[in-house]
Amino acid sequence: MHWMTHFVLPAASPDSYLRWMAFWREIEQKMGERPELEQQASTLAAPFVRDEIAGYLSAVVIPAIVDQARRATAAGELSVEPAFDGDQEVLERGLDYVAKRGAFLTPEICRAMDVEPLEPKLAELRNRVLESLRHQLQG
Repeated sequence: MHWMTHFVLPAASPDSYLRWMAFWREIEQKMGERPELEQQASTLAAPFVRDEIAGYLSAVVIPAIVDQARRATAAGELSVEPAFDGDQEVLERGLDYVAKRGAFLTPEICRAMDVEPLEPKLAELRNRVLESLRHQLQG
């Protein structure tokens, strides 16, 4: 049985969330342009494009984060705690996906894809988000 839960991400600047999500989208775009790279990444880490979890993150989680961060920016807020309702089981699998994807995307891999590596500050945010969601799932 699937249980829907309300999740709240850690507070950070709206700009940090927007830059992290832009990095995520850029990686997805590059993987879509280069199927051989996407196949290698999927074998070594986690499926990047054609996967239930990737689809869920791209269709549900990322748009919620982007929308809330944009609204916070427009309102002049310095901090945002994006929230969304999600399926616990899918999100648990999503945490593993995001962690594997993050570990795979070393600065060298990013540069080879012609993508600027994720800034250390944003990698730290990603790690805080993963830890927070793990805690909420254990709840």
